Amino acid sequence: MTRLFGLFVTVTLLAALVSAAAAEELPWKPGQPQEPAAPDQNQEATPQKEGGVDLKEALSPEVYQRAIQPILVQIGQAEKVLALYDKEMAKEEKARNEKRAIGYRLSAARFYLAASQQARQKKNLIKEADLQAAVTAQYEVPMRDKAVGIYLTLAQEAMDKNDLKAAIEYYQQALKIDPENAVAKEELTKLAELAKQHAAQGAGGQTAGSGAKDETAQESIRRSAQDYQEKHQYDDHKPSDYQERSDRSKKY
Repeated sequence: MTRLFGLFVTVTLLAALVSAAAAEELPWKPGQPQEPAAPDQNQEATPQKEGGVDLKEALSPEVYQRAIQPILVQIGQAEKVLALYDKEMAKEEKARNEKRAIGYRLSAARFYLAASQQARQKKNLIKEADLQAAVTAQYEVPMRDKAVGIYLTLAQEAMDKNDLKAAIEYYQQALKIDPENAVAKEELTKLAELAKQHAAQGAGGQTAGSGAKDETAQESIRRSAQDYQEKHQYDDHKPSDYQERSDRSKKY
């Protein structure tokens, strides 16, 4: 009888363990890494709160749908492509596609910038000044800063690879979005001086009749730096001015 009772207890415990494992519905086998979930094509970001203001609660459903939902869609798209970037970077180094990884981050920067622009435009649909300020604090400024941060990171990575032309372009993009960005200003000034040195060292290095197509890398860098100086020497434009220029040159 004691042996039968012990057997009954063992079977009961095994059944409980199997039921618990089934309830968890583990999508991978024990000991194997979890596969990342595929991004939701309709992914939207979670609403943010700043200063205790819950815009979803404070706004009417109609105003929230018109003013905030478009912002969340853009943020969700940014987060989706960043998830793809993380998945790319999780591969072994030799298997990574560097251009694709950069492309994901550039797309994310554009989506974040679009979210910031949406916030700036759509907050005008809200009458209350304090709720407009909440939209600025929760979405307009942070999303702009995220876009700038991506460009600054890409610029630094380009510098590490001694790709000065790409670094200048990324810093210029950051400065177009945030004209007062101290990092972009400082680094572009340094690059302009470096470009002058390269141009001086390479003077006379081109053969006669080589033409514009045979322009040296140093000259290309110098031209980019010179363009930056000419455009920003007396430039007092605001971040909001960037959208008009951006819409003419790029499609998001």
